[in-house]
Amino acid sequence: MTNLNILLVHESTDISTTKTACIVVRYFDEELGKITTSLWEYIPTIQERVDMENQGTAEHLYQLLIDTFLRNKISLSNIIGFASDGCNMMMGQHNSVASRFRISCPGIIIFKCICHSLHICSSLACKCLPRTCEDLARNIYTFF
Repeated sequence: MTNLNILLVHESTDISTTKTACIVVRYFDEELGKITTSLWEYIPTIQERVDMENQGTAEHLYQLLIDTFLRNKISLSNIIGFASDGCNMMMGQHNSVASRFRISCPGIIIFKCICHSLHICSSLACKCLPRTCEDLARNIYTFF
């Protein structure tokens, strides 16, 4: 795959406190003749017993992302989009993964994950509703 277009990244910590990053890519597959979404790689972002202080940084995560593309001979000029949740490490204005992509991939389109944005909007909207609405929804679910 040399036509990498959009990069979607989400970092998460599982129940065992292992931090990992899921990397999904969207690209035009010439064989299929359509845009395809694929899991690119699932990488640990923090390794025990190795310089723990610098592993939880945007610089470290950005370097992990770049390394995976370089290992697979994917040019950074092929990356035209980056999406992630809205946390500061990913989307901050000055010291984030997104700010680093803006420097290394001029013209890149940066956007926050629509699912995370929708979750935040719906959570804030629900706070404006009376508690009885939430109780009704829970009671219906429990009944069935």
